[in-house]
Amino acid sequence: MIGGENEGLSDAPRPELARVFMALVLLPLLVSSMVYLGESVEVSARYTVDLSAVECNAPPPGPAAAIAARDLVRMPLGELERSLFDPDLGFAVRQVFEASPWVREVVSVKRVFRGLEIELDYRMPYAAIEREGAYLFADSEGNILPVTSPRPVLPGPVITVTGVEGEPTSDAPIDGLWFADAVREGVAVLRELHARADHPVFQEVGIRAIDVANFRQRVDRAASEVLLVTNRNWSDEARGIVGRPVYVRWERSGSTSSVEAQLEVGRKLDNLLAAHRLRPGFDRVGMIDIRWEDPIYRTIDALVVRR
Repeated sequence: MIGGENEGLSDAPRPELARVFMALVLLPLLVSSMVYLGESVEVSARYTVDLSAVECNAPPPGPAAAIAARDLVRMPLGELERSLFDPDLGFAVRQVFEASPWVREVVSVKRVFRGLEIELDYRMPYAAIEREGAYLFADSEGNILPVTSPRPVLPGPVITVTGVEGEPTSDAPIDGLWFADAVREGVAVLRELHARADHPVFQEVGIRAIDVANFRQRVDRAASEVLLVTNRNWSDEARGIVGRPVYVRWERSGSTSSVEAQLEVGRKLDNLLAAHRLRPGFDRVGMIDIRWEDPIYRTIDALVVRR
């Protein structure tokens, strides 16, 4: 019988041996080639980010949108002049853009042909802060933005540091750190008021400012840390006072852990509305404390007038 014992055998390599050969010989060569090519791509100027092709979403419409856009154009993009395949490119983008006071967060970075498409979450003006005859602006978290205006521009109330009962004191200087914290507290109060903007007290009384001059008892340890300044005024010609606003002792925002004992925002506003209806126009009332269940009046005769 032709073939005998060798029947069924072949000189061709078995499939198992072919796979072993691939693993031991060809795979290392393939990996080495990929590493080499990757290194070549990473260092090649051909794949460097084209800085003229870096695009960001525009700031949302608003009074400071043009200023924010202008400042972003001036960003130090030279730090992004690196390979599109650089694994640290996304981190570099975040470092550059999140250093801007206008940018809360880099939401995404998309690589496109030679360039980048970057989506930003912006910080935009939410509150106006009156200081020294001009207005600063803060975002909804209370971060002060690099823009000023001779007018408040935004819907009120504005945040002020005029002083307890309307007059500043010379022995309580305004330092930068305290001012930044006071603005954050004022913005927190503003957010609470905006959340209850449907309350009828705003139509009947109106709030034009949030005074944070006594934040952390900077001026008077016995007084409220935050005052609301109403649209109602009082005058006393004998004292030479004309058009002084009625102040409302408000205390801090509800986000502060140290104010558990005070009423919640809606109840305070109810108190203010009830007080106004009991004393229409706040007749001869210069100060009212609405922090507790029973509002407390201070008539203009009992007020200590600071000069």
